[in-house]
Amino acid sequence: MLSHGGCTRTLRRLWTVTSIRHSFAAATIVVCVMLSTAWTLHSGLLTHYAYDLNIYRGALQYWLFDGGALYDFSTGPFSFVYPPFAAVLLSPLAFNSTGTAFIFVTEVSLCALGAATWFSIFPMAKKYSWNRLYVWALAVTLSLALTPIWITIGLGQINLILLFFVLADFTLLRANSRFAGIGIGLASAIKLTPLLFIVYLAATRRWRAMFTAIGTGMAATLIGFIILPKDSWRYFTHEIFHARNINNMLRSVNNSLTGFIARTLYEPVAPTVLWLALSIPVVIFALWRARKAYLQGADLAGFAIVGLAAALVSPITWIHHLVWVLPTVVVLVNAAMSSRGTRRWLRLSVAAGVFMLFSSSITMRYGDTPSEETLQQWRAVLLVNAYIIAMLLLVIFLPAARDNSETFLEEGNSGKQESNDPAAEVNLPISRAAIANLDFNAADGDSSDTSDLVPALPAGTVTQIPGSVTGKQSLPGKVVVDDTKGDL
Repeated sequence: MLSHGGCTRTLRRLWTVTSIRHSFAAATIVVCVMLSTAWTLHSGLLTHYAYDLNIYRGALQYWLFDGGALYDFSTGPFSFVYPPFAAVLLSPLAFNSTGTAFIFVTEVSLCALGAATWFSIFPMAKKYSWNRLYVWALAVTLSLALTPIWITIGLGQINLILLFFVLADFTLLRANSRFAGIGIGLASAIKLTPLLFIVYLAATRRWRAMFTAIGTGMAATLIGFIILPKDSWRYFTHEIFHARNINNMLRSVNNSLTGFIARTLYEPVAPTVLWLALSIPVVIFALWRARKAYLQGADLAGFAIVGLAAALVSPITWIHHLVWVLPTVVVLVNAAMSSRGTRRWLRLSVAAGVFMLFSSSITMRYGDTPSEETLQQWRAVLLVNAYIIAMLLLVIFLPAARDNSETFLEEGNSGKQESNDPAAEVNLPISRAAIANLDFNAADGDSSDTSDLVPALPAGTVTQIPGSVTGKQSLPGKVVVDDTKGDL
C-alpha cells in the first residue's frame, strides 16, 4: 500500500504540465482518428458501398450454394478474378448479409491499415526519437485521406490486407526473423501482383526469406487446388490470361501502363507487345533501384519502389490498388528529415505534393472514359495520367534515406544473448556530442584509421568498442560518424 507521501507524489506527477499536455495531445489524436474514420466510411459508403465485396459474395454463394463454377459468376462486366485460395479465405463472407460482411471486412482493413502504418513509421520514429504512438496516430489519421485507401474501404476490397502482409515481412526481415517471407507468400497466393516482391528478395540475396515466400505461396495454392481442383486448373490455364475484367483499359481509373497505352492509341485494350516493351524495362530498373536502396539501409524505400512498379506493370491497376503510396510518403518524409536547410524543405514539399495528389481525384476530371477528342489535349493527357506519371517519377527518383540508425548486417544478429565478457564486441548508437567527450587511448590503436569499415554502416554508430560507454571513459576502438551517406 502506498504511503501518504507516495500518494501525494503520484498525484503531483499526474497533474504536471507535461502530463496534461500529453493527455490533451492523446485525446486530440483519438478524436482526429475517429473523425477521419467516420469521414472515410461516409465517403466510401456514399460512392462505392461494398461494390467489390458483393462481387466476392455473389461468386462465393454461386460456388457454395448453387454448385456453380467460381469463375462463371459475373456482375455486368466484372467477375471474381483472384486465385482459388483467395476464394477459400473469403468463403465465410458468403454466409452473412452484405452489411455484416462489410462491417467485418472494414474492421479487418482498418486493423491492417493501422498495422501497416506502424510497420512503416516505426523505424523513422525510432530514428528521430519521436513519440511513436503519437506519430502513428497522426499517420493513420492522414492516411485515411488518401484516395486509394478510402476507396479500398468503401468497395470492401482487400488491398490493405495485402499491404499488411507485405510490410509485416519488411519488419520481420529487419529483425532477421526465420518467419520472414510468409507474408509475401500469402499475399502472392491471394493476388498475383505481390509476386514481384519475391523477385526483390532474390535481387537482394535474402534467400531464406525468398524460399519461405515461395514455399508459403505454393502451399497456399495447393490448398486451393485441393478444395477447388477444377476452378484452380481453369484459373491457372485460362482465366489468368483472359480475365473478363480487362475489357476497357481506356478508363480513367486504370493507372497501369496499359491504361497509358490504351488512352494514347485510344483502343479499348492495349497491345501486349507494347505493354511488355514498357513493363520489362520498368521492372528491371525498379529492381535495380530497390536493391540499391536496400544496400544503403533503406529497405522501406526498396519495398515502396517495388510496390509502385508492380502497380505500373499490372495488366489493370484501379485506383484502390495504389495503397503503396502510404509507405512512399513515409519514405519521402524520412528523406526530408534526413536532410538539412533548403533540401529538407524541398523534400517536405515533394512529400506534401505527393500526398495531396493521391488524396485527390484528379484523374477523373474528364469522366470515367474520356473521349478521343479530349485525349488530344495535352492538359487532359497530363491530368488523366497524373498517377502514372507520378509513380514513374517516384520509381526513378524516390530518395533512399536509411530507415533508422540501426542495420542488421549479419544473419542471425537478432536474438543473440548479451555476452558477459567485458571484451565482447558491441555496436552502440551514439550521438556526435557524446563522441566529442570520448578520450581515446592512442596506445591501443589509431582511432582515425577507418579504412576497413563496412561501407553500409549507418551514421552515428560506434563499432568494435569493448565494454560499455560511460561518461568520459577511455575506450580503445573506432568511431564512425558519417553524415553524408543515407540518401540519394
